[in-house]
Amino acid sequence: MRIVPENLADHATLTCAPMPLSEQPVTHLQDLRRQRMMRTVDAAGHVITATWSAPQRISCIGLFGHNMRKSNARWRVELFSDAAWTTSVYDSGLVPLCQAKGFRALTWRVDAWRATIFSDRDAAFSVQWLEESFAIQSLHITLSDAANPDGYLEAYRLLAGLHWQPTQGPAYGATLQVDDPTELTQTAGGTLAAVSRGAPTRRLSLELRWMTRDADARRLVEMLTNQGKRKQMLLSLFPGAGSGEEIDHTILGRLSDSPQIAIVHPQRARAKLTFTEG
Repeated sequence: MRIVPENLADHATLTCAPMPLSEQPVTHLQDLRRQRMMRTVDAAGHVITATWSAPQRISCIGLFGHNMRKSNARWRVELFSDAAWTTSVYDSGLVPLCQAKGFRALTWRVDAWRATIFSDRDAAFSVQWLEESFAIQSLHITLSDAANPDGYLEAYRLLAGLHWQPTQGPAYGATLQVDDPTELTQTAGGTLAAVSRGAPTRRLSLELRWMTRDADARRLVEMLTNQGKRKQMLLSLFPGAGSGEEIDHTILGRLSDSPQIAIVHPQRARAKLTFTEG
């Protein structure tokens, strides 16, 4: 399990070349409203750049709500220690945006060969989890998907941050709930009809039972104090798994409760966390 408590991309200066649509600019990637998309004028390769006024330490880069779901879609993340994109500290190379389905996961005579784990979904997300953190002041994200069937590239959220991982993972019993705000009513003829519709959101509840008091619990208290329910976080229960299970259990949202941290042993603490998408 990994948590990115703060999105440092929200504090950066973003640019994109070539320029996206004027009414859907690159700065929409810093807007919490999911309907505020960045959209390009065509499917040609685009480069998103970010610069900070001071160095930031990051170990995770993510692009959410994008339409680059095919196996030939690629992205490249380059990190630089200066603001002029000259001193490189990390280069991912050109890698797939979405993981291809395993052979056993393919639906016979339905899935195309090289279908990805996002082929059946309306939108995708891509995350690069770095094995170490880097102090950077600028980055490049190159997007390549010339054969995109939509004829353009889009996304609603860019994330860059420093992830936290507890010493021990969550206990078994983590619960995923899908909340559908649709209201139903029964007609005179007995039909159950929807009178209002809304977008379903996921809620993930888990318990950390074996946190160390001197490291895990203190970091969690710091995170809850600084971020709380006010700011958006990223939670991934199976980071880097490259599977449908990772998709289902990755939440870009907020804490939806005020967790209590209990001291259960001279060296151990426990806490229950609930994250809601959005």
